[in-house]
Amino acid sequence: MKRRIKIDIVIGLIITALIAALVLTNINRSGRDVVYDRGEFGSAWFDTDGNSCDTRNDVLAIQVENAVKQGCKVIGGKVNDPYSGQSYEFVTGGAFPIDHVVSLEDAWSSGAWKWTDYQRLLFANDLRNLQVTTRLMNEQKSSHGPDHWLPPHDQCGFVRRYVDVKHIYSLSLTQDEQRAVDSVLANC
Repeated sequence: MKRRIKIDIVIGLIITALIAALVLTNINRSGRDVVYDRGEFGSAWFDTDGNSCDTRNDVLAIQVENAVKQGCKVIGGKVNDPYSGQSYEFVTGGAFPIDHVVSLEDAWSSGAWKWTDYQRLLFANDLRNLQVTTRLMNEQKSSHGPDHWLPPHDQCGFVRRYVDVKHIYSLSLTQDEQRAVDSVLANC
């Protein structure tokens, strides 16, 4: 009889542990707890439109005013940075990074973790989500959304674009992001 009780207790503990593991698995699938890895979004600056130019140079060709090009590569022109509100002479060498308005890390935690590899590759190279900016603005923004960072210039434009990208890709907004968005848009 004692042996039967011990077996029942052990079986009960095993079942409890399995149920707890299933519950934790479902909680972790919220995306907020799934570890982000840049590699999940494929090769940086992939040629998604098949024009033989990588996405970085496509963005530069569109957003650099009076772009001077050698083949696909943009080598000159003027950058009008919407984040800082300043204009700069474009120089090659990485002085002007491309920002993901909705960062890849933000996208990952708000739903991209459940996409296919191809969907993530397309998102990472979607021109609607890419912005030429200065190194300083890019570093300050990092992977933050409007709840932790707003540009010093044209906050309305940034927030509208952020919300548009989140909507296009059915990505979630946290409560803090939604409050920040509502606060900015109320003054636009």
